[in-house]
Amino acid sequence: MSVESIPLTAWEQAVIVTLFAVIILVLAGGIFAFIRWVLKWAREREDAWQEFIADLRKDDVAIRREDQRRNTEATDEMQQVLVTMVTAMTTMNKSLEAHDLQAKEILVKVNHIDEQITKPLPRTRKAAGD
Repeated sequence: MSVESIPLTAWEQAVIVTLFAVIILVLAGGIFAFIRWVLKWAREREDAWQEFIADLRKDDVAIRREDQRRNTEATDEMQQVLVTMVTAMTTMNKSLEAHDLQAKEILVKVNHIDEQITKPLPRTRKAAGD
């Protein structure tokens, strides 16, 4: 048995070439559409990520400003407390100095009285008839 090849007519060859070209174009179009969809999806993901990062930065800036405000308030309060303490200590120091001065004056008086008490009394002469 022998197989004879029957040549295709020109219109049949044109149909095969056309179908082959259409299949190639459809596949290429599908591939390009898929690539375009992937790129669009990636762009959307990137935009969402950039928006997320921007929100984080805004939140971070807000948190830092709030912390700075709180720290400033705490520092101001601490400064007021320290000023009050220094004023109170100065007043106490003046009171203690005045008290020390009074104590020294009292000590001088007590020592003077003590000297008078411990001074030997002058001897008195006894009268001749005694």
